[in-house]
Amino acid sequence: MSKEKAESTALVPLEKKYPVLCQDPEKALAIIQQVMGGAEMNEFDLEVIKVPAGGTTFWEIINEDGEPAPLQSIEGIVLHQSRRRSFWLGDEDPDGSPPDCQSSDCITGIGKIEENGESTQRTCKSCPKAQFGSGKGNTQSCQPKTFLFILRGDGYLPSLMILPVMSAKAWTKFILRNANKGFTLSSYEVSISLVKQTSSGGKEYSCVDPRKLRNLSKEEQETLLKYAQSLRPVFEHVSADMSAIDNEG
Repeated sequence: MSKEKAESTALVPLEKKYPVLCQDPEKALAIIQQVMGGAEMNEFDLEVIKVPAGGTTFWEIINEDGEPAPLQSIEGIVLHQSRRRSFWLGDEDPDGSPPDCQSSDCITGIGKIEENGESTQRTCKSCPKAQFGSGKGNTQSCQPKTFLFILRGDGYLPSLMILPVMSAKAWTKFILRNANKGFTLSSYEVSISLVKQTSSGGKEYSCVDPRKLRNLSKEEQETLLKYAQSLRPVFEHVSADMSAIDNEG
């Protein structure tokens, strides 16, 4: 979506575009808790949106019939974001097994990074597995990823978008530009499309291209805040499989 098109998008009342916001803010959480039976959620319980490989410029979303369908852009409101790291010894595709070392903030990691090593707490920045060149090519063995919880359409639950390194950088630049103008993360609607980029090694990869659709009114932000707060326990307990290798670099 071009910047001009995004800026000219007709305004639709928040509650009409996102009907869940018309409900009791606690209703969404109550439904989640009832369905899950008290169990913690993981990435497979949310709709997961991953940046595609090979420079693809469209998203693949599961439609109402359960079939994959291409989508030019993802539109919604980002309710929450977090940055995490996970590292597995040996197998790069652990098939759902828990990571050997992980960090919920990309600052402090807990676990072991050597086959016969001890499980300890370490600083991610100085960890050898977080250094460029420790993975394939010039990548990191333990790569950071950014999680975006995006409210879309008429669902009760947000979708979980997982951004690899280069897409995370593009996203961070976008939100900092808006923060510099006084806009908080959830004070505007976004449209996230994809563009093709080429790495220094000549490999093509897909990167997010976020654009602002519109700013939310004060009343809309207050409504959204109540809903986001009701989901705070979900954001804090969601764990996601970050074992997939980034298709960048």
